[in-house]
Amino acid sequence: TRDAIYRWAGLAQRQALHRRVVEALQARSATDGEDGFLEALAYHHAAAGNPERAAHYSLLAGDKAMAAAALDRAQAHYRVALDVLGRKGDPQSFYRAIHRFGFACVADPAPDQLVVLETAATQAHAAGNSDAVTLCRYWLGTINYGLGQSRASVAHLMAALSGIDNLGNARLKLQLQANLGQSHSAGGDYVQATQWLDKALADLAAAKPG
Repeated sequence: TRDAIYRWAGLAQRQALHRRVVEALQARSATDGEDGFLEALAYHHAAAGNPERAAHYSLLAGDKAMAAAALDRAQAHYRVALDVLGRKGDPQSFYRAIHRFGFACVADPAPDQLVVLETAATQAHAAGNSDAVTLCRYWLGTINYGLGQSRASVAHLMAALSGIDNLGNARLKLQLQANLGQSHSAGGDYVQATQWLDKALADLAAAKPG
């Protein structure tokens, strides 16, 4: 039925109908709260031609799925946000979407996640968003490690290392150093593995008060 209606209606009419659905959902949200309508709002905003609002609600829907440990659903929502924000969007929102997508992937790494992050890295580079590029390289290195690709993991993590201080995230830097140690160890380079793990432990100890 949906396909038949879509073939019958023109783009302008379809978008107008989706905008009417958005208005109805927002009216319901005003009394019942948005939490139960996040996925629907993301979908209908996208179909209505409101990409920024679609990205906003996709991120919220992804966060809701993460809170429920529905990692596949979270990844799907974050991919929608990345697709929109990578083409046109606020650089900080794009950065946050990359980080959330990475968190949703790390527990269950898969090759298709690498494609998403490589695309995001290319878009971030074209936009001059060096922080987002660094974050993409961090997650590419982390996910490659989870997939058993130690050489690729080291290459991406080393690429991220050059810009990690600019992110101002000390915890992420510590994790990157630890990940480098693990990736070198998985590749059989135990000298480098020991150096990076020792570096991570030393920085962790220095960061602790007292």
